[in-house]
Amino acid sequence: MKFLLVITGLLFASGSMPQPGLATDPTFGTVVPQQHSGSDSSNPQRQNARPQPTFGLSARVGVGAAADAIHGEGDHLESIDLLMLPGVAQPSRRVEISPALDGVMATVIVREGQYVKAGQELGRLNDTVARAALASAKSTALRRGAIEQAEGEVETAARQVARLEKIDKIGAVPEVDLDEARARHAKALAAVLTANEDATRAQRLLELEEARLGQYRVLAPFDGVLTRLVAEPGAAQNSQSDFGTLVSLAELYIDLHLPIEYFGQLKVGDRRLIAAGAPVYEDLEATLLSIDPLIDPATRTFRCRFQILNPQLRLPAGFTALLKL
Repeated sequence: MKFLLVITGLLFASGSMPQPGLATDPTFGTVVPQQHSGSDSSNPQRQNARPQPTFGLSARVGVGAAADAIHGEGDHLESIDLLMLPGVAQPSRRVEISPALDGVMATVIVREGQYVKAGQELGRLNDTVARAALASAKSTALRRGAIEQAEGEVETAARQVARLEKIDKIGAVPEVDLDEARARHAKALAAVLTANEDATRAQRLLELEEARLGQYRVLAPFDGVLTRLVAEPGAAQNSQSDFGTLVSLAELYIDLHLPIEYFGQLKVGDRRLIAAGAPVYEDLEATLLSIDPLIDPATRTFRCRFQILNPQLRLPAGFTALLKL
C-alpha cells in the first residue's frame, strides 16, 4: 500500500490544514470531525464540532520537482499529496437581455423559469407610432401610378417619333418637329427611370420601417432558460434596462485548476470523469475543451476547461466538481 506525504507548505498556503480533532475528507476536500475516546464526550466543544469547508483536495500524483524541493534530490517517494482546486459548473452561455430601443413595455409574454427557443418573442415595447410609420411606408411602396403614367408617355412619344420618321423619308416633315418628338421620347424614358428609382426608395423605406418595428420586440438570442425576469408591463425601458437573464444549460463548462504535475499528461479532446458534488452526487463524463498554457505560480496549478453535455437539462448549474484522476 502506498504511503502519502502531505505537502505541508501547500496546505498551509491554501488554508486547508486540518484543525486539531478534524480530518480531511478525501472526496471533496471537506473537513470532518475525528472519532475520539469516551473521555472527550463530556467536552461540549467536541460534541458541537461542525464540518468546516476547505478549498482543496489531496490528489495522489507521482513524485516530481515539488518532492525534490522539499526532501532533497536524493529523496524519492512513491507518491505525494498535492492541492487540487475544485471547479463550479457554469452555463455555456449567459446574457442579460435588454430592449434595443427606448420605450414603455407594453407586454411581457414569458414567465420566469420558462424554457425559450432562439428568436422567440419575450416581450414588446409600445410600438403604436412605429406601426403607423410602417403603414405609411407600405402605402407609398404599393403606389404604381407614377410608373404606369411614365411608361404610357414613353409609348406615346415612341409612336410619334416613328410616324414622323416615316413621313420624313419623303421629306414632308420639318427637321425641328422630328427633333422635338425625339426629345419628348427621351424625356419620357427619363421619367420612367425616375419613377422606378422612387419605387425602389419606397421599398427600402418599407423594409427599414419593418426592421425598426422589429426592434420593439424583445427576442431570445439563443435556446435557454429565463432564470430571472425583471421587466413589467407599463415600465419605462431603454437599452440599459434589464429585461431578464437567459442561460443555456444544454452544455455546462467547468474550469478546473490542476496541479502542475499533470501538465502535459492531458490533451484537448480527452474524455474524463468528473465527480460532481451536491446536489448531483454522481460521476459525469466531460470533454476537455482547452488547456491554459499559463501556470499560476502561487497555487502551482494550471486551468483546464471541461464541457459536460446536458441536452435534457437534467443538471443544474452551480454544483462543485473535481476531476477523477
